[in-house]
Amino acid sequence: MIMATRTVLVAALCASLTACGGGSNSNTSPSPASPDSLSLSPAIPSVIDESSEATFNIIGYDGETRVLETSGPVSVTTSNNNLTITSEDISAKEGSFTFTLSHGNKKTTFSGKISNNSRDSKNSALDGSKEESLIIIDNEEPYKVILRYIEQEYLLGTVDESTLTENIENAHEKLISAGEKYRKSLTLLDVSRGDEDHVDAIVDEHKSAQNAYIDAINSVYEPYIQDAGLPELVIEKNDRVDFVLFENNPQFGENENGAWHFSEDYLILGYLLERFGRTCESTEQQGAM
Repeated sequence: MIMATRTVLVAALCASLTACGGGSNSNTSPSPASPDSLSLSPAIPSVIDESSEATFNIIGYDGETRVLETSGPVSVTTSNNNLTITSEDISAKEGSFTFTLSHGNKKTTFSGKISNNSRDSKNSALDGSKEESLIIIDNEEPYKVILRYIEQEYLLGTVDESTLTENIENAHEKLISAGEKYRKSLTLLDVSRGDEDHVDAIVDEHKSAQNAYIDAINSVYEPYIQDAGLPELVIEKNDRVDFVLFENNPQFGENENGAWHFSEDYLILGYLLERFGRTCESTEQQGAM
């Protein structure tokens, strides 16, 4: 009798649990099926810029995704169906990265490369600086400009013909010597350039050589610009990687609509550079001098 009563109670309890859903997950939504791999829209470019951020849509899965692991100079985060990649500043010529996302019980790995734009920009500027420097040295630009100032002293009666000849020879000799010293320093730009720290070291050394050349030019100009009655030509040193003396130097003019124009005080520079065969886009006034 007792055994029968227990059997009835157990049966009743089971029926009660079934009615309340205590033994079933029938009200829980099933997890979405996970594809074998995820895709992003737009696709990650083969190369991304350093110090940049980009957001992508996760395609093909509405469930939760997590970043399992990241390698390289990037951080990767997910929010809802969005994925954001933030790249860091790099010193190497090029960086690379990989990261893995989990989705359901599967994983997808993505990878890419990072460009070092700042290094590339400095590298290009160094190449351009060498080309411009050699044009200036080979054309003896500093000498051809100061020659007019030396001649002006003679025309004003400040010096006699003998002194004129001596001044021309001295200026030429000093500027040729300074130019050849600067030319030798340009071999620095022929070495194979490594990461950005190496490029920065070359930039600093090259700027030092540029400034030494400018100092040498100014030292030759100084005795003549006082009495020639022409615009002062003390060339200012600056932090530019590329090298300019007169043309494209904001000290003496400006670029307007893609063409270089010497300012009114320095129109004579345009005349002198054109006179000696230096390519120079300038105002029509210069050609009329």
